[in-house]
Amino acid sequence: MKANTQEKDYFNGKYMPSLVIIGRVILSLAMFYFFIPFLWTWFGKGIVPQWKEIAGASVIWLMIQLPWYISEPIAYFPIQGVTGMLICSLAGNSSNMRIPCALTAQKAAGVKPGTQQGTLVSTIAIAATCFVSIGILAVFVVGGQTILNLLPDSVTNSLSLMLPALFGCIFAQFMGEDLPTAGFCMAIGIGILLIGNTGVLNWIPFDGVYLLEMLLPIFGAIIFAYNMQKRRKAKEEAKGNIEE
Repeated sequence: MKANTQEKDYFNGKYMPSLVIIGRVILSLAMFYFFIPFLWTWFGKGIVPQWKEIAGASVIWLMIQLPWYISEPIAYFPIQGVTGMLICSLAGNSSNMRIPCALTAQKAAGVKPGTQQGTLVSTIAIAATCFVSIGILAVFVVGGQTILNLLPDSVTNSLSLMLPALFGCIFAQFMGEDLPTAGFCMAIGIGILLIGNTGVLNWIPFDGVYLLEMLLPIFGAIIFAYNMQKRRKAKEEAKGNIEE
């Protein structure tokens, strides 16, 4: 008991604060580094963009990215943890690579997402994917188009189905642990998608339908899972009182 308390104190008192500081410094430097080509073009070469075009492009970019900006931290934080979010903010590919690998590693290690152990395992898994993806990326940068040209059309066309297949595997992996919540998540996801496709929500400005289709399933699943957990806990407590 004393050892667990010391581990928690170290995790919350030293480990996490130090990593947050390091992450903020690295992300700040990375943000400045990403702007160097634009700043050099602007101030070094004298090619000055018009503020009207900058504002217009910024609004378009914001409307496209806003749903992801809101939904991803909410949906991915319990799995990735603080350190995983910091890494993914720089490395990217959260949904199609980091999340599946983090979930698989947590499953293999027998730890639950959202716990300290889950955060550590997730961080290790996400860091490993960064090194692996660099190697894969190097291969495809050098000979990717050549390799794709050698593949038949049936194979290249099927590559577009990799992401939904990946998420389907992850969903099936957790579905057996909580069938009611899994059924609700599937129902609300399909339902809001069908409603959006009818066009009855097109009156929402700034591409709000897209945002709604992403946020409603996430918040709906959170609320449903929370209520289901409260009911299960109440039933267990009531059963325990009866047995006593």
